[in-house]
Amino acid sequence: MERWQMKRVGILNFWYYDEEEFLFEEGRLILRGTNGSGKSVTMQSFIPLVLDGDKRPERLDPFGSRDRRLEYYLLGEADQGHTDRTGYLWLEFYHPLKNSYKTVGIGLRARRGVPQLGFWGFLLEDGRRINQDFYLYDYTLWLEQGKKVPLNRKLLEDKIASGGQVVQEQTAYRDMVNKSFFGFRENESYRDLLKLLLELRSPKLSKDFKPSSIYEILTKALPPLMEEELNSLSDLLEDMDQIADHLEELQMHLTELGKIEKRYDRYNRFLLKQHSDNVLHQGEEYDHYVNQVEVCEKELKEIQKQQQDLEQRLDACKQRLRTVEAELDVLNRSEAMEKQRELELLEDQRKGLKKQLISTQGRLDSNLKRLERVQQDIAAAEEKLSVLSKEQSQIIEDLEDLARMTEFREHDIYHGLWMRGIPQDGQWAKSWQKDLDVHKQRLVSALQTARGKEKPQDRRLKQR
Repeated sequence: MERWQMKRVGILNFWYYDEEEFLFEEGRLILRGTNGSGKSVTMQSFIPLVLDGDKRPERLDPFGSRDRRLEYYLLGEADQGHTDRTGYLWLEFYHPLKNSYKTVGIGLRARRGVPQLGFWGFLLEDGRRINQDFYLYDYTLWLEQGKKVPLNRKLLEDKIASGGQVVQEQTAYRDMVNKSFFGFRENESYRDLLKLLLELRSPKLSKDFKPSSIYEILTKALPPLMEEELNSLSDLLEDMDQIADHLEELQMHLTELGKIEKRYDRYNRFLLKQHSDNVLHQGEEYDHYVNQVEVCEKELKEIQKQQQDLEQRLDACKQRLRTVEAELDVLNRSEAMEKQRELELLEDQRKGLKKQLISTQGRLDSNLKRLERVQQDIAAAEEKLSVLSKEQSQIIEDLEDLARMTEFREHDIYHGLWMRGIPQDGQWAKSWQKDLDVHKQRLVSALQTARGKEKPQDRRLKQR
């Protein structure tokens, strides 16, 4: 609940009550008793009296009688009543969301032979609660002598202090209650509410519960409708025919849009199938070129290894040639006869090494040319792979748009698989095709259902 609820009502020194409290349950209270037991007088003492402070006799009596003034409920009969008496009526409210309490009430003083009735209203809004931490009588005197003497207006003002308000005018009290609990912007609206409460309080209303009686009560209680309010209603009635014509036109547009949707849906499914086949084809080509790149890389590594071996052998041969030349030089300096054979042998070895060097150099040149061709093939393959990757990204974006348009949610799963790396096995393509067929069947079923709903509506339109 986001509003104030009545929590307790209390009486002090009023009518036959010395002091009494009544508890509400979520703002509701039931009083039961035989006729003449005082139920009506008890309730009329609070509602509407405590809500606006209006003390007129006809407001106090449910039958509208002016026989008993408010002074009677304080002083009693002239021959056996009181001569001077002060009493209080109070009503406590509770706000569940704010967990806050506020209490509003009136103080009354009647004196025999004095025509003017003393009146003051009060509001307690600092959280203090009557008979718990705030008392409307002299609490110290009650503790000492056991007598509950009600506070006068001055003592009440001093005791409330800054925790609330005390007013002496009935109009100011009514406005204070409205502002604290009901929040009507205009005081006239609050007075209309109180008037409605008085009408609903009519005696034996439940025994005469007829439409005519309810109509009469509401006619008396509710304010008349202004011309400005009726103008808006008449304008609304005049616009109903235009709204009906516009509705019929919208229904025709809806039918035509359904036809367009049907054709456009077939077109979208055709594009989806076409782009799907293209993606599968591009995926196969991508796999093929990736494999080619891997083979070329392996061949490149083998050629580089062979080149390294040949270069090592060439270095060894050159080292050997330098050694032979050095030995030959040594032989040339020795005795010619003794070293002639060694010279010829070394010469033969040199020629053999030179031939071997020439042969090795030839193989090295051949391998270098082959390496250059392989590098060119790799560059071409990488360039084509880059083009295919761009085409694949564009196709995947187109598929993403088509999937959003047709609400193909399973597309996100396969999109994620593809972006993490192309699966080696082709099973995912079959699963994707299967989910696509299932979604296609759902679209067809939804379209048929929509057509089925359109036909009854078209028949109703024709009947109209």
